[in-house]
Amino acid sequence: MMTSASSPLALTISPCLSEELPAVCTLLAHSFGDIFGSLVRLDEQQLVALLMQTWAPYALAANRTQIAARADGQMVGVIGLQWYAGSQAVYSALPHFGSLSRQYGFWNMCRFAAGMSALEHTPRPGEGYIEHIATAAAYRGRGIARSLLQWTRQHMSAYDWNRLTLHVSYNNDNAINLYEKDGFQHISSHSSWTRLLLHEPGWHYMGWKPDQP
Repeated sequence: MMTSASSPLALTISPCLSEELPAVCTLLAHSFGDIFGSLVRLDEQQLVALLMQTWAPYALAANRTQIAARADGQMVGVIGLQWYAGSQAVYSALPHFGSLSRQYGFWNMCRFAAGMSALEHTPRPGEGYIEHIATAAAYRGRGIARSLLQWTRQHMSAYDWNRLTLHVSYNNDNAINLYEKDGFQHISSHSSWTRLLLHEPGWHYMGWKPDQP
């Protein structure tokens, strides 16, 4: 059921449970279809299954969490957070590459592995890194991403973070405007060999600290 953009939206925001990871993977497949589509030739159902096999096992690791926004009895947004955890840090790896290749295709898995590796970021001590923000299509433009950012800011002290950071594509003007309005400032920009692989010209690295507006 579509929800009117003018109607009030009552959000409940809290960390995801493991049983909610299929819903998270579905949101990611919807929201980042262009990026995933540049890596693999899979339909959305296959992509969700692939994410469940390769990404979901690490989504709630010692140095990661997923914070969900819920409304109308469903998950309508999610923000993925990663931080420095020293020897406890867990980084994504592709389990059983051979069996995944037989299931999804060898070249699909080669491109997927290279793309996911290129998108990895290693946070430094005190850094809370925003891996992704995704919003359900029917609820976009209703402040869900901003609410998730606000929740993250309010809970920074629980994770001992002194700053939030993220990467955003050069081409994503809407996201850049959102982050700038929320006080994120440009730190650096870079492009890489992933330009051809991900069809992205480059990335802005942005950050926010509590003493900023």
